[in-house]
Amino acid sequence: MFLSKIMGTSARSSITFRYFPTLLPYLPRKLPETKIVELFIQNPEDWKISRKDRAVRMLDDPDLIRIMNIPNWNSDTERALMWYEKRVDHQFVCSVLEIGVNINVKIEFFKWAAKVRHFNHDISTYVTLIRCLEEARLYGEIHATMEEVIRSPYVGFSPAVLFEFVKVFGRAKKMNEALSFFYKAKEHKCRPTSSTYNSVILMLMKEGLHEKVHEVYAEMCNERGCFPDMVTYSAVISSYEKLGRDDSAVSLFEEMKDNSLQPTEKIYTTLFGIYFKEGKVEKALHLFQEMKRVGCFPTVYTYMELIKGLCNAGWVEEAYGLYKDMLRDGLTPDVVFLIYLMNMLGKAGRVKDLRNVFNEMGMCSRINELEQSIHDLRAEMNAEGTPPSASESVDEPKRPVVSTFKAFTHKFF
Repeated sequence: MFLSKIMGTSARSSITFRYFPTLLPYLPRKLPETKIVELFIQNPEDWKISRKDRAVRMLDDPDLIRIMNIPNWNSDTERALMWYEKRVDHQFVCSVLEIGVNINVKIEFFKWAAKVRHFNHDISTYVTLIRCLEEARLYGEIHATMEEVIRSPYVGFSPAVLFEFVKVFGRAKKMNEALSFFYKAKEHKCRPTSSTYNSVILMLMKEGLHEKVHEVYAEMCNERGCFPDMVTYSAVISSYEKLGRDDSAVSLFEEMKDNSLQPTEKIYTTLFGIYFKEGKVEKALHLFQEMKRVGCFPTVYTYMELIKGLCNAGWVEEAYGLYKDMLRDGLTPDVVFLIYLMNMLGKAGRVKDLRNVFNEMGMCSRINELEQSIHDLRAEMNAEGTPPSASESVDEPKRPVVSTFKAFTHKFF
């Protein structure tokens, strides 16, 4: 019995002190006490440090970076990562994903982290992965990841994050996929706010998808707790004008005022274009007076559109009067518009007014500059087959400008 006790003790001792060199790399390092204390001290300056900086500071681990730089993920890679399992949390995963390594390695690491005990991905880790996938232009993987987000019971997100997801497809010009995800997320995860709807509408407008703007607006009006605001009305009125739905645009304009919302200069300018297109010149001028009466100050663009509309309708005298008002307001039109105005004044036989426009803008000392501008405009006309407009953003049919500067000087000076 005594011998057996000695052998037992000896056996236990041999097991206790046996050295296993192959296991040491996977044993967790002991965090110094000073570091543990630092975890509980909140430094306000840390909020000013970017996520990238925090990631670099957190992952100051050459061994981990060396593992992540292995090009082909395999079982050996996962065995090497066993040492880091206890460190896996959402911040750790986000930081690792931000290391500059192969995108396929990041995808495999994301899958590996999902298998770590007591860990589930949240919206922060999914957003980080999706940003990496977007940078690599792997839109198939993005779509699959977003579908996983919708299905996951552990992931919820805010309307702001919902729109960030939608914008990923928007930046890639994949608007059908963007709207598909928007509606799926709306159904399963997150109820959009008015701000979210506005963001989607503006994104669709930027791509020229005005029919889709109308669809999303109709959806917004049916959403409980969502009400159109100034941004909504401005975008939808503009889209209706682009689609030729002038009556709908005007009705929406009146509805906005009934809801005690003050139209912007941009909305008024859109309505001016509609009224001039319909030949309702007096209505456009009446609306302009209303605009000034309510304290909405016209910009150069507003004046230019009004003057063009009046000239095209044959109201040249009124157009010249608005031009004088514009100057009194301290606004200066561009050269192309001035050439257009002088051309219309010349056609109407208002030579004196034409000379005034020429002199008031200080053009006599800029003949060479204007001749070059006319030359450039003619070159553009020949290239495109259409005369230049006063603004690149104007979509109405472009009007001819005077052919050369010398035509003015020879005919009127």
